[in-house]
Amino acid sequence: MAEIARVLDVKLEKLQAMDVRAPIEDIKRLTQDDPRFALAFRTMIDKKVSADELLKLANQKRDPNPKPKK
Repeated sequence: MAEIARVLDVKLEKLQAMDVRAPIEDIKRLTQDDPRFALAFRTMIDKKVSADELLKLANQKRDPNPKPKK
C-alpha cells in the first residue's frame, strides 16, 4: 500500500483510512487472544448474518469513549 501511496502522491494514512478491507491481523490477534471471538465469527457466518445486520448491531452498542459535545 505504501508503494501505491507513493505513486499516487498521497499520504499513506489517507489511503489506509479509505481501505475498507477487514483488518485481518487484528482479527487473527483477537481470535488467538480470546477463542470466543472465533466462535462468534463462525456462528455469524453459519447463521448467514448480513453485513447490514452486523452493522446495525454494532451501531447499537454505546461508545465507551464518547466525544464531548461542543
